Amino acid sequence: MAKAYNERCIVLKHTKLGETDVIVTMLGGDGRQIRAVAKGLRKPGNRIGARLELFAEADLLLHEGKSLDIVREVKTIATNASIREELERTAAASVETEFLEKLGREGVVLGERMYEMSAASMRTIAELPARRAAFIAAAFLFKAMAMQGFAPATRECALCGTSIEQVKAFDVSYGGALCDDCLGRLGICTTIDSRAAAWIEALLFSTFAQIADIESYPEIELLDLAHMWVCEHAGFELKSIAFLKTLLMG
Repeated sequence: MAKAYNERCIVLKHTKLGETDVIVTMLGGDGRQIRAVAKGLRKPGNRIGARLELFAEADLLLHEGKSLDIVREVKTIATNASIREELERTAAASVETEFLEKLGREGVVLGERMYEMSAASMRTIAELPARRAAFIAAAFLFKAMAMQGFAPATRECALCGTSIEQVKAFDVSYGGALCDDCLGRLGICTTIDSRAAAWIEALLFSTFAQIADIESYPEIELLDLAHMWVCEHAGFELKSIAFLKTLLMG
């Protein structure tokens, strides 16, 4: 007899299966990735379809299957419907779900803290004006990478640990800010405005609610830096970043 279990999840991805079924990829409450079949999800009037929309948070009853589990019941926690209603919100949230899906697809358990942060970020994107959603996505990427052990050095040299009063250089491959001595020895780095390092630090150590109150911010520069950081230290690209930047520059 198939074992049933309950799981709180965030919906990351839909993949069509047959004529009416959908494979739903989700982040579970413990940070593990769950892939389950929602039977008949694409049928008009399906009773659980509206509760398993992308970016939604829900409590699920699932039955274990041979290869994929089966969704039996869904109780909505947060629909986050406004994310799906405005393109900039959708694009920003897609950056986060693509990151989570790629990071967790190899069986990596990301932990409860990652789930809680992801849920908080989705709620913030749903509530803020759409134009500010990209800023939250950039903050999410830096915070998520820090949770995985890849926090950028922003106050001390990433190589020698020397405290830095004013950051003049930041190198992604070496782990962040560089002091003048290490910079001189290396000769090559990605040089950024000292304010960018301060922005990264602010994103890392502020809550999403605090970040939401910031009025002016270099969102495209921060998205670029966050993406470079993910590519270097997580080992994959985020295709959704390019579309989000296109919207911001349009």
